[in-house]
Amino acid sequence: MKFTRFCVALLCAAGLVAAPMTASFAASSTDNVTSTVSKNVETTKKALPAAKSISLNKATADELTAVPGIGPKTAEAIVQYRKVNGNFESVDDLKKIKGIGEKTLQKIAMFFTL
Repeated sequence: MKFTRFCVALLCAAGLVAAPMTASFAASSTDNVTSTVSKNVETTKKALPAAKSISLNKATADELTAVPGIGPKTAEAIVQYRKVNGNFESVDDLKKIKGIGEKTLQKIAMFFTL
């Protein structure tokens, strides 16, 4: 039980799962934690390989939507911006795209190269 609490505390600190509401929880809670962590890991595995090295100046709209937080409209806006204004000089130039502010940029910048 102590090990389980330690694992849950560690996962909570890493931001992989939400903190439980009480300090004591049944073994079934660990099943929920395991399930949640598994889902998060699978989602990340699907998103990261496709998105971790996307070239901002070459990516298609479909490739851009592989990045968590970039939907079809934003992806198309990025492609259109690039057609009109030329290549991005910096990943920070994404803030010029409608729908991408500072917070969104902080979340997605790691997925792009120029």
